[in-house]
Amino acid sequence: MSVESRPHEASEPYDFRHLNGQYYQEEGPDDYILGRLYALFAIGGSTDRFMDLLSPGVDFHGARISLQQAVGEDDEAAAREQNQRFVDHYVRIEVHSLKHLAIETLLRLFLGHRVLPPCPWQKITRVTSAKEFKRQVKSVIVDTDQEQLERDVGHVLFASDLAPDQYCDDDREAAKNLAGFIRRFASSWLDEAKSYNSTKHGSTAIPGDAILDMGPVGEEQIRLGEGDSLAHLTFKNENGTERHWSLTTRWIRPSEAIETIILVQHMLTPLWSIARYRYGFGEQAVKFAPPPDVFSPESLGSNEIGALAEVSLPLFIERIGGS
Repeated sequence: MSVESRPHEASEPYDFRHLNGQYYQEEGPDDYILGRLYALFAIGGSTDRFMDLLSPGVDFHGARISLQQAVGEDDEAAAREQNQRFVDHYVRIEVHSLKHLAIETLLRLFLGHRVLPPCPWQKITRVTSAKEFKRQVKSVIVDTDQEQLERDVGHVLFASDLAPDQYCDDDREAAKNLAGFIRRFASSWLDEAKSYNSTKHGSTAIPGDAILDMGPVGEEQIRLGEGDSLAHLTFKNENGTERHWSLTTRWIRPSEAIETIILVQHMLTPLWSIARYRYGFGEQAVKFAPPPDVFSPESLGSNEIGALAEVSLPLFIERIGGS
């Protein structure tokens, strides 16, 4: 059963303090991102210990789950192979999905807090159109003036309302670096939206270990793509009469994805702390502090970047509205 009360009339001023109090009373979304990151490391980075934990069974909220063993569970090699397939399948999807969830969370909160609206919760929730949100990301982050983006970064992550040229040298360099990261994250989120959606909507992404070589027959091939990947169907509308379908393979780049998730989580923590303080629900604002081994936007995942990040192979043409 749900209960609804009469809303304020549009002409009446609304005191958003109660809503802001609900929004900022808890720790921020960085905790959720960190929790999923812990689970990803536990399953992908400590697989044997994770399997040992599940083998005897684990109870949670009145339910019990135990590790599903391979047919012929006495065959240790078969069980280990099945467990590895399970881990590979999960990790390839989760690495990509969590990366984009973390980025989208950062982008939405960044756009919602770069000015001081009466209620950021309302401002963020108001944007329900994916097309409109992508437009905002592109115009306010990807295509915006560098100085303006640095000013927004200072406001959101350093609790500063100064112009970038008024920062101390360390803060100016940090703001420039973080603006570069946020711009890169936004571009990545836009470029990889279809592969992200394939993991989010109906789990239509097929994880694998794709290799793409190219070159003349009988001669040495050039490797354009290799490693953990996701395959999914995509299409383009042509003149409203046809859909041109393709099979798209996106290489995941696990190291770049993990570095991204960790850095985004580090950004979300001060963002939330500063917002809570500004809206009267935190004792102090903690500005951004870089994680250990901080790097530049240019070096992010540089050891993995290959010739291709994605390739699409045409499949067929679907007529729209035809017989």
